Amino acid sequence: MRASPLHQGRSFTYPYTQVEWGSSRDLAPMASTVLTWKGKKQRALMLVDTGATRTFLLASLADLLSLDISSEIQTAQAGGGTLKVRRAKVGLSLEEPAEGGRIGRTHILDPVLVVEEGALPFPVLGRKPFLRWYDLKLSEFEQEFSLHERA
Repeated sequence: MRASPLHQGRSFTYPYTQVEWGSSRDLAPMASTVLTWKGKKQRALMLVDTGATRTFLLASLADLLSLDISSEIQTAQAGGGTLKVRRAKVGLSLEEPAEGGRIGRTHILDPVLVVEEGALPFPVLGRKPFLRWYDLKLSEFEQEFSLHERA
């Protein structure tokens, strides 16, 4: 039995985005997101990184949202190096890239790893648990990607 259209997940398609870090420039899969916590909301472009296990937020985003951040500093592997992180949780929704685009279902990322400013060039959406909620389809030829909410 097929799910009715009202219960099927939404799809979000994004063009690759020009990004810079250090002296490097490239096109990358950056998703438009809305982060929420205790009534606060912040939009952010986040790198969809299938090589990252967890999601990383910059400290400035965590501060804007007044996230409840653990005091314990831990280490996490990222991009071939080790980062100092603190744990928090945050609500995450995808947003269509067009101005005023529709917003998808909110999921709670727990944990999200908060890194100090400058540790990463931009926030990162890792596999767990993000890719349990969305199916990812990349098209290098068309330089775009789609995320489809699982029902």
